[in-house]
Amino acid sequence: MRRVEGFNYLIIGNSAAGVSAVEAIRGRDVRGSIGIVSAEDYPIYSRCLLAYYLSGEIEEERLLFRPPDFYQQMRAKPILGHKAVQVVPSENRVLLDDGRWLGYDKLLLATGASPKRLPIKGGRNEGLLMLRTVEDVKRIISLSRASREAVVIGGGLIGLKAAYGLSQRGLKVHVIELLDWLLPGIIDPGASRILEQRFREHGIEVRTGISVEEIRGRKGWVEGVRLSDGSIVPCQLVILAAGVSPNVEAVQDSGIELGRGIITDELMRTNVENIFAAGDVAETIDRLRGERVINALWPNAISQGRVAGQNMAGGKTRYNGSLSMNSTSFYDLDIISFGVVNPTDEGYESIVESRPPNYRKLVLKEGRIVGLIALGKVSHAGVMLSLSLRGDELSQLRGGVMSGGLLRNEKLLVIQGRRRGFNL
Repeated sequence: MRRVEGFNYLIIGNSAAGVSAVEAIRGRDVRGSIGIVSAEDYPIYSRCLLAYYLSGEIEEERLLFRPPDFYQQMRAKPILGHKAVQVVPSENRVLLDDGRWLGYDKLLLATGASPKRLPIKGGRNEGLLMLRTVEDVKRIISLSRASREAVVIGGGLIGLKAAYGLSQRGLKVHVIELLDWLLPGIIDPGASRILEQRFREHGIEVRTGISVEEIRGRKGWVEGVRLSDGSIVPCQLVILAAGVSPNVEAVQDSGIELGRGIITDELMRTNVENIFAAGDVAETIDRLRGERVINALWPNAISQGRVAGQNMAGGKTRYNGSLSMNSTSFYDLDIISFGVVNPTDEGYESIVESRPPNYRKLVLKEGRIVGLIALGKVSHAGVMLSLSLRGDELSQLRGGVMSGGLLRNEKLLVIQGRRRGFNL
């Protein structure tokens, strides 16, 4: 057997959670050895900025969110361009794709997530791409130069950002979403209608409630897609953005407990005492819903990585749960949402007011705010979130909000929040 290189702390993942963990470790332990494994051979960058790189609004160097000498500053060894393929907890070892074994005293699994691959006929044609890495964007930009039209499969956040970026590069873009509205899980059908109109005003076609049945090709290259209603949409480029799946392949059959992702406790620890998980692969408790979920968002990954790193280095910091909060903007239409936005169970009450381009929806349960959608005017969303996290009973304001209009009487909630110390 080849010699095993060992580390006091081994981090699998080189994005938000992994980087935050390294910094937290160094805040408590300046001497312990740290290894950082990443399948990408690229400096530390922000995935949140990839859409702006695609659109041409920023240059490649603006993607970096830590300096190139970060590893030297942290006295950590980067092992880039190699994937962890197997974790063996009983031996405190990790196998890489090149056959090397790495040992560890403490291990962090910050392996992230990957785009879902749909079983679509014709999926092997050139011109079918995803938007997840820097190399993905470079490939999209390269092919877009010889393309006139593009189809984006998926109307979620990644799909809409891809559509926006391609449109900015001069392509005619078609968004195809299986469900009946855009950004499912972030907004509701009423808000989606306003967003769809904004996209159409800027030349992007939106089709909801329909799916792609086939990617048609000619001589191995994409030339169009066939939809479930039989219609054909011509294109030379297809972006697959139909959600992501947590990267758990390396821990399958390892004894590490899995649910939707890797199950963690309030210390960000798995069921194996010296193995932690954080970021888009980690299953945590949602602060508003009280359920185990994967809230795959950049701020959650940062805070989870920080907590995991502190505890790997001997701390006892408790993670207070993740938030399903999104904030974005398309064509000057601001969008913020959090919590439960499309309740299906009994016991929820929704208060909605639509005055395009402004839209509000408050979701209440037992008199407490558990969800919000805000389009257009979003200035009070922070106070609403604070009231929600506090779990304050708002029953005394319910009548005023219902009878006087949400957009107007929202100020009552803001005043109440500020009286209780929320200056957001």
